[in-house]
Amino acid sequence: MELDSSSAAPVSGAPAPTATPAASAKPEKTGDALTFERSLAAEMARIASHATKIETLKNGATLYTLANGREIEQAPGMRPYVVKPGTAPAAKTAPTTASVRDASPSTID
Repeated sequence: MELDSSSAAPVSGAPAPTATPAASAKPEKTGDALTFERSLAAEMARIASHATKIETLKNGATLYTLANGREIEQAPGMRPYVVKPGTAPAAKTAPTTASVRDASPSTID
């Protein structure tokens, strides 16, 4: 059987075999895998929105630096994890009793 020089199909007129695209394509994700990807995407969007600096590391992971110094790393397809905890926010203090004591009627002349 001879091949036509313009195509890979045989000259005899038989149709050329074709690969089915469904066989080579990845199967669609369902159930838990899809839920994991959605929750991971939402979590990373939240972290990225608060990040002051975003770096891509040599290993392909992404490093997010937050305002308080916390560093969060996320490798592709994995959950993010804290690399450096950063500083805790300052504790809110209640007003001191000294300001209330100074305004008492006993100190007024």
